[in-house]
Amino acid sequence: MTSTVKHIDFPTLIRRLSPFRTLSSDAQADIEQRFAYRRYPAGTTIPGAAQNTGELLLIRYGKAKVVISGAGENQEKLVLHVLGAGDLFGKPFPMDQGPVPADLEIIDEVGALVLTREALTAHLRRFPATSLVLLRMLSERLEETYEAMACLSLGDVEARLVRLLTRLAKKEGRRVPEGFLLPAAHTQTDIASMIGARRETVSRLLTQFAHDGRIVRLGRAMILVA
Repeated sequence: MTSTVKHIDFPTLIRRLSPFRTLSSDAQADIEQRFAYRRYPAGTTIPGAAQNTGELLLIRYGKAKVVISGAGENQEKLVLHVLGAGDLFGKPFPMDQGPVPADLEIIDEVGALVLTREALTAHLRRFPATSLVLLRMLSERLEETYEAMACLSLGDVEARLVRLLTRLAKKEGRRVPEGFLLPAAHTQTDIASMIGARRETVSRLLTQFAHDGRIVRLGRAMILVA
């Protein structure tokens, strides 16, 4: 059985799904023609250190996760975010030339629009208002990172799992009569990495949540009852 990858056309991605959707039509048209297209196979890792080129990646289709790898022999990984269509990865400001302090791991093949530092600089000269969009994006990313850190450190494992599921419901969930439907986007291993726990512990807690009526499991998808 073959699976079909849903490719979102460039105008829809830029004008409806990405952070650039709030720009004027002229600014959208200008930035749209400055992107280049690139494809990343599943299993590819884009090291943060390689991002000192200042490229911004706008995901057109596929799935990737932003991870921080620990030092030492174990090289334990923490998942900060899972990205999909319309999400950005990279540094949003041309003047910031340091590396991104996290790696991007491609889960499912990703097609991305790539904006170089030079292309973004040229766009900002013509449309300086885009900098407000980039500031808002940076603010949202910081807020998400703070929340991700809270999911890793505050409370016991059960409390961290509840906090994470609530965060995912707000970001990715769809409202249904019973609560919020969370798509099958995250494996139990990913969830465990997001809260600093073992996969077996996450599996046990999700089973307990289902028994208590706090979630309804639908394969890998679930409904967070609210």
